[in-house]
Amino acid sequence: MNVKQVAEHFGVSESTIRRRIRERKDGEGSFPVPVFGFNRVARWRRFDIENWSETEPEIIAIETSAQVSRRVKAARSGLAALGYKVPKGNESNN
Repeated sequence: MNVKQVAEHFGVSESTIRRRIRERKDGEGSFPVPVFGFNRVARWRRFDIENWSETEPEIIAIETSAQVSRRVKAARSGLAALGYKVPKGNESNN
């Protein structure tokens, strides 16, 4: 399975999978170790992914508040760039 397939399996973004790989390299995570082919593309055995997801299913989808804030900020910037009036912070439309 490649990064895209693993992300789809868990219902998360590819960047979440890459973050889990970095966390494992830093000794913080338990995500399965990818196998790198001759072209340096990360791949996983389906068995390893399914086995890991059975033992630690909730770990993959946890996002920090900083990550959520970055996604919201990026979405607001994109809408503003398209000409939409976007409230900042917790402002209401009233």
